[in-house]
Amino acid sequence: MGLITMVSCTKTGPAGAAGATGATGATGATGAAGPDSVQYSPWITLVTKGRMVDIYSDSIYTDTITAPAVTSSVLSSGAVIGYIYAPDYLAGDSAIVNVDDEELVEIVQLPEVGKIVLYWYPQDVDYTGYQYRYVVIPGNIETTSTSGTGTTSYNPGQLKKMPYTDLDGILKMRTSGNLAPLSFR
Repeated sequence: MGLITMVSCTKTGPAGAAGATGATGATGATGAAGPDSVQYSPWITLVTKGRMVDIYSDSIYTDTITAPAVTSSVLSSGAVIGYIYAPDYLAGDSAIVNVDDEELVEIVQLPEVGKIVLYWYPQDVDYTGYQYRYVVIPGNIETTSTSGTGTTSYNPGQLKKMPYTDLDGILKMRTSGNLAPLSFR
């Protein structure tokens, strides 16, 4: 029969000095926006890519913009908002105008999955060469109010009618970005 004896000692002394702080690692690349994020395009110069004739023999110009952020979910519960950077002949300046403002813009925007088709009558206004930006807002986004205080929910109808400056105030998009100078016709 054997006997095993174990003895353990513990000594607690004063804490040692802290070690040097390690180097900070590099910041990683920004990831792509997720499917539940607000997305907006750069300013896109419109080009007449198609021509059609309506039942009254009037010409209709079209441009199709590739828009991968426009999904069936966005079409059913979110908002796709388009803006035109256009000359303001009355002020002798330019303005960013919501394409859903039928009093100021004579262009039709039809979002479809993966693209936005634009139609206009060139005899009214030829939008060829104008700049266009779209904003895609999923249906589940809460935003800060235009005053910058509090959280407000907007429905797709409210967002679609919102002036660019108000939407820019909420989403903090770059207002000017790569806008080209306008020539007045």
